[in-house]
Amino acid sequence: MNCVYRCILLFSLSCQLHTAWSIGYLETENLKWQLIGCFKSDASKLALQNKMTDPVGKKFMSHSICQAACKGAGYTYFGLMKGSECYCDSTIQIKDSLLYEISSCRHLCSGNEQQLCGGLKTMLVFDTFLKSRFGCPDTRLFNSCGKV
Repeated sequence: MNCVYRCILLFSLSCQLHTAWSIGYLETENLKWQLIGCFKSDASKLALQNKMTDPVGKKFMSHSICQAACKGAGYTYFGLMKGSECYCDSTIQIKDSLLYEISSCRHLCSGNEQQLCGGLKTMLVFDTFLKSRFGCPDTRLFNSCGKV
């Protein structure tokens, strides 16, 4: 697979721009949404409040399934937790100070093991709208950004 751009994350995780995350290379067709960050989220306070029901079941959760559900419902953001849970909102409820390192959102998506889908108490949050495929989404998350 040809990778156009790559951002190097803390703790040597690598990503290709914007949505598809894994250790190693990723498919460029998954690079559609702007990553906002990895946020602390638990039962007492979720980064995004509206849990979406996946019509195909928890076994098939991916960035594209969650994004489509949230964008279709008119929300600005989508987020994933525990590898299979999808949340939506038009406001991120957690303050910026609770932004975690991306390594805290390392559960693989149940429907696409090439993507990360949050953690047990962390939510990986994205903007639902298509973004430019160039440039790092949030410099607080990255050591460097450049061509592969």
